[in-house]
Amino acid sequence: LERRYKMVQIFTPELRRDIYDFLIDLRNTGEINMFGASPYIQDEFDLDKYQSREILNRFMNGTLHSGE
Repeated sequence: LERRYKMVQIFTPELRRDIYDFLIDLRNTGEINMFGASPYIQDEFDLDKYQSREILNRFMNGTLHSGE
């Protein structure tokens, strides 16, 4: 529960858009299997593994949107 609360605190609309766009671009390259994208999110956005996994899970389940 505490981890999810921290996720909500850092998960601004701007960050959500940036990560969404990043993941779309990463997917479009076809270079990696998206199930392995969590480390890329960690590196690009300086997040921990739990945050990056949560974000990737939302993206893959269709609950992470660009906000547009």
